[in-house]
Amino acid sequence: MAETSITRDEGIAYLEEEISEAYEGDETYELAYILKRLIAEDGITPQGAAQQIDSYYEDDLLPSQPILQKEKAKGMINLLGALDDLICGLGSVLHYNDVRQDALIQLILELRKLPPRQVVIGDNECTDYKDNPIFVRQVYENWNGYQVYDSLPGTPLEVQESCDKYVNWSSFIARCTSAGFLADKEGYEYKYSTVDISSGLEEEIPQGKIRNARILAAANYILLAGSGIRNYCHSYSSDSDRRRRAWEMWNVWKEKFEAIANGQDEDPDIKNAAEKAHAVMVELDASGHDAPENPP
Repeated sequence: MAETSITRDEGIAYLEEEISEAYEGDETYELAYILKRLIAEDGITPQGAAQQIDSYYEDDLLPSQPILQKEKAKGMINLLGALDDLICGLGSVLHYNDVRQDALIQLILELRKLPPRQVVIGDNECTDYKDNPIFVRQVYENWNGYQVYDSLPGTPLEVQESCDKYVNWSSFIARCTSAGFLADKEGYEYKYSTVDISSGLEEEIPQGKIRNARILAAANYILLAGSGIRNYCHSYSSDSDRRRRAWEMWNVWKEKFEAIANGQDEDPDIKNAAEKAHAVMVELDASGHDAPENPP
């Protein structure tokens, strides 16, 4: 009898580990169970998950810890800190093509639709789920942590796992960028995409896992958030040096994707991703939307 192969669900496994390390009533424990129901097969909808999260905050978290009601943050630091950590963790383990990444984005959108509460987080007055500086900071910290450099320590399997996590995470960032979640005072909204695309396409990296991961991440940024990235490249005044440099950068990326797509020694999956990204860039340019008045 042939042995049956069982595929591990990385998202469920991640949440079960988080649950096992927490305790009943703890924010991480309760929120992880809600997210587990969200990403499970035939699970709840993002709207249902958002309502359950808010109900947990209103009906369980606040009543169980009266001191939180006296805080300016009203317990939102506790809730959002645990929730954003779990969501970002899922963003790194769910495969970049997994539709459940989109479910996480929809969950955040549904939370932002809920009746607003005004709270103070740090020195900022915020509208709970909508103006969430904790999420923006968590994304930045994870982005730094998941970078893959020219030389990664570890066994080949560990290097591959790091590369997979980087590609998954960059795709989650691309989805967040497209949804408008990363706009902040520091102007990081398009920092992640432009830095990662440049490092994937413009740096000389030897053939192998790390190079493939960077190229795939770059392609996914274009496939998932290309329109916004292009608009960002054209957002400076038409006669500025920054506009010229950004436009040149966009064209360099397009040429690099075309070269990779036509390369003879490239991995087939990388060639396919590069070809799709190049096609998207050509289509966006052909649309003429936000095209520079005086292209170089």
